[in-house]
Amino acid sequence: HLNLYSKEAYYFVTYGNETGKRIQSYIQPSTSSTEIYTDYVARVYMEEDKTNITQLSRKWFGQNFNDTSNGRLSFSLQTPFLNSSKPLTVATNVALVSTNLGFFNLTLNDQSVGAINLNGKNGSSLAFEGYLKKEMNSQVESNVIHIDFNNNGVPTARGFVDFVAIDYYKHLVGHNKQFKFSFPSAVTNIGTASFKINNAQSISQVWNVTDSFNPLSISNTTNSFEVKFQMGKLEEFVAVDVNDYLSPIL
Repeated sequence: HLNLYSKEAYYFVTYGNETGKRIQSYIQPSTSSTEIYTDYVARVYMEEDKTNITQLSRKWFGQNFNDTSNGRLSFSLQTPFLNSSKPLTVATNVALVSTNLGFFNLTLNDQSVGAINLNGKNGSSLAFEGYLKKEMNSQVESNVIHIDFNNNGVPTARGFVDFVAIDYYKHLVGHNKQFKFSFPSAVTNIGTASFKINNAQSISQVWNVTDSFNPLSISNTTNSFEVKFQMGKLEEFVAVDVNDYLSPIL
């Protein structure tokens, strides 16, 4: 999720004596929509890059279970505008440095998600990492994830968290912030579909950013706004809200 090398993007407003690239208009399909999406797949996550546990690679990890008194790390993740009629997916990636097996148990809102069992180091392998993902149901927008680490009787064992994340279906509603949206399952369908955004009065434009080097825009002046697109590939959009314009540093 994180870019270790830069947190800034650079754009050239002009180049030489010529005007820089300008955003062109997005031309919607003329055919009628056979699917109307009123939600999209959003991701919330927690990731901190603090430790390169092998001192060899570009892979960094965050929290160390040895910094806790009881071997438990807890994370709070908000899922605003959750469509609770559809399942969400919780995921984590962890790592172990030990001479023996180690165990990680994950819960979401006190419901068991699953366990990750990792081998101790051997030969040239200094550490092992493991990934867990599970689909679950949730009715709440405030979520607590617990990860419990069992060092299996090895006091020098170290466990680390890479990230925790929740992918969920989020209602397409304006909320005074820019947001990016797409619907991955549309890739497997054919025909024309629409995204319908409610409470859209402060959304002045929607950009099609499928081609990040050549974004396209369409203007909006309504409270309920539909944007059509062709299914069969992943189309990505950004809602531009007048209350959340980004300010460049010149």
